Amino acid sequence: MPARSHSRGLLAVIFIGLAASALADESESPKNRVLLDCALGTEIDDAFALALATADPTIELSGVTTVSGNAEDRAWMVCRFLSASGKKDIPVAFGRGKQPPAEIGAQHQYRYHPAVLFGRTAKPVKQTAVELLHERLNANGVKTTIICTGPLTNVAQLLAEHADDKDRIERIIISASPKQLALDATAAKVVLASGIPIVIVPQDAIAKLRLDEARWRRIIAACTPRTLQLQTLYELWQGSEPVLADAAAVALASTDAAANDTFETMAATATLADDGRLAIAGGDSQVRVVKSLKTEPLLDWMEKQLIRGEPALPRELANRSKPIDRGAVPNRVHAFENYETDIERRWWLAGIPEKTRSGESASGRHVRGMLTMDFDDQQGDTKTMYRAVVFNPVPGPPMGKHPRLSFRCWLKGTDQLRVQIYSLSNGYHRYLSLGELPQEKWLDLAVDMTAARRPDGSGGPLSENERIDDIQFYVDPRADLLVDDIVLYDAAPAEEVRLFPKRIHFTGWFDTGKQSQEWPGSFEIPAEGGYFWKAARTLPANGKDPPSIRVGLRGSRPLTGQVQLDFRYRIDKAAPIEISLRDASSGRKLSTRLAEPKAGDWQLASVTLPQAISTGKSPAAAQELPQADELEFVLAGEGVLWVDDILLYEPAANSR
Repeated sequence: MPARSHSRGLLAVIFIGLAASALADESESPKNRVLLDCALGTEIDDAFALALATADPTIELSGVTTVSGNAEDRAWMVCRFLSASGKKDIPVAFGRGKQPPAEIGAQHQYRYHPAVLFGRTAKPVKQTAVELLHERLNANGVKTTIICTGPLTNVAQLLAEHADDKDRIERIIISASPKQLALDATAAKVVLASGIPIVIVPQDAIAKLRLDEARWRRIIAACTPRTLQLQTLYELWQGSEPVLADAAAVALASTDAAANDTFETMAATATLADDGRLAIAGGDSQVRVVKSLKTEPLLDWMEKQLIRGEPALPRELANRSKPIDRGAVPNRVHAFENYETDIERRWWLAGIPEKTRSGESASGRHVRGMLTMDFDDQQGDTKTMYRAVVFNPVPGPPMGKHPRLSFRCWLKGTDQLRVQIYSLSNGYHRYLSLGELPQEKWLDLAVDMTAARRPDGSGGPLSENERIDDIQFYVDPRADLLVDDIVLYDAAPAEEVRLFPKRIHFTGWFDTGKQSQEWPGSFEIPAEGGYFWKAARTLPANGKDPPSIRVGLRGSRPLTGQVQLDFRYRIDKAAPIEISLRDASSGRKLSTRLAEPKAGDWQLASVTLPQAISTGKSPAAAQELPQADELEFVLAGEGVLWVDDILLYEPAANSR
C-alpha cells in the first residue's frame, strides 16, 4: 500500500509539472496586440472572429470597436459576449458620425436581453470608436494590429483625425466582402492608400474555409461560456456552414506557428472599384494578399482554440411540481401567445418562430427555443446558458386568485422543463419544474403557478393583484424545445362547465397600460370603476352617435371555426348592446346582439358570433370572416356602457 501511494504521488507531481510547463510555454509565447473593428450582428463570421480573438492565447485583444448601422447596438452585443466569456475588462466603443447602412437581423435578440438592458454586462465606453482606437494605439508604445471585418469607416476616420497613429499600427488585416467595402468605398480607398502595411483576405482564397456541421457539433459540445455565446448567435443567424473569412483574419494575427503555417501570402497592389471589388495585381508594395491556405489544418487549429475552457452546465432543478388539468373556460385570461401573427413579436425575448408541419401542433406556427442566459440574475445561474422560450406580455397584467399557465411543448434530449415567471410587484423570479415528461411528442400541459418559488424555495406563492412580466420556459442547452399556445389565466370558477377554449384570439382587460398605446380604439379608461381594476368606458355623448366602445385588436387576428365572445359589462340604463367583429381591410363584419342586458351591477355575458356574413347578394354568397382587427360594442339607447374582461376565442368542439 505505501508503495502504491508513493507511485500515485509521483504521478501527480509529474502531471502538475507538465501542466505548469504547458502553462509557462503558453504564457511565454509571443503575443500580438490586436484591436478588432467589427460589424457583429449581421453575418455570423464576425462572431467567430470575436470568439477566436478572445480564445487564442497568443493574441492580446486590446479593444473592440463596432461599425455600420446600429453601431451602438452592435457594441452592446459585443459587451454581452465579452462579459459572458470572462473578458469583461476589454473596452468596447461604437462608431459615430455617418455610418454605412446595415441592419442587424435576427441576432437582435442577443441585444435585447435583460443581461444587457439591466446592466448585468459591461457597457460600451463613452469614447467614440476613433477615440478608443487612438487611445489604445498610444497606450504603451507597442505596435498594434488592427483587424477589420466590416466597412473601413472607423479606421479611415482615425487616419483623418490622428495621422501620427500610422506609426503605431503594425498592420491592418482586412476581411471584408465587396458588399461591405462598397458600403463605404471612400473609406476603403483611404485605408488602402495610407501606406500602412496591409494584409487582405480575398473571398476567392477562403471560399472553401467552411465550418461543416460535424466540426460545429464538436465545438458546441464543449459547452464553455465562450462556445455557448457563439452558439447563441449562430442559431439566431439561422444559416449553416458559414465561410469563416473573419476568423481567418484573426488567425493571421496569431503568433501561433500552427496558424501561420496554413497561409501563403504574396506582395501585391490593390485598387478598389466603387462596387467594392478589389483588383489585385503582383507588385512590391505595403500590401500583402492571402494567395492560398490549408483549409483543414486551419479549421483544426480554429476548433482547438475555440473549445478552450471548462464546461458551464446548469444546476439541478428544484421546486418540483406536476401538471394539472387546464380546467374550464377561465375566469379571466391575463395573456396569451399562439405565434400565429407577428403582432407581439417585439416581445418574443427568446425563441424563433417556425412553421408547424401537419399533425405536429394545433396551430400553423410555433416557436423554437434559443440559447439564452437565465433572466433571473439574483438567484439564477447566470454562468451558463439554457435553451429557452421567453414571452413578455405587455402591459404586465395583474394576477387573479388562482393563476394558472397552459401551454403546448415538445422536448428532445431532456425530460425536464423549468417554467419561470417574473413579478413586477416583487422584483424577482419564481419557477416550478416538471420531470419525467415524454419526449419527441407534443404535450398539452398546465401548471399551478402558485407552486412556483425562488430557486432557494423562498418568495411565497404568486398571489392576487401581483403584476407579472416575462413568462419563461427553460431546458438544458444541449436539448431541443418547442413551445406553442401559451395562456396565462385565472382558473375557472367552480360553477363553470364549458371546456377550456380550443384557441384564444384576443383578450382585453385594461387594468394596466395606456389607451391608444397598449389598448387602441375609441373609449376611455378611468382610474377606477372596473370589474377588477380598470375597464373601458364609453366616451362622453356627442349628441350624434349612440354610446359605443371600439376596441382595436392591436392587429389583424386570424379567426378559425366558431367565434365566441365572453365579456363583462355594466350599464346604468337597460338597453340592447349591438356587438360587431370587424375586418377593416375588407369592410366585413360579424354581428350579434345582447337583447336584454341588465342594468346596475357588473354582469358576465357570453355570445356566439355567426360563422358567416351576408354579402347582400344572396344567401349562397355568404362568406366567413377569416380575420378581424376591431371589436365594437354599441349601446342602443342612452346611458354609459363599461366593458371589461373581453375574451374572444374558438370554443372546444364539445363545449355546451
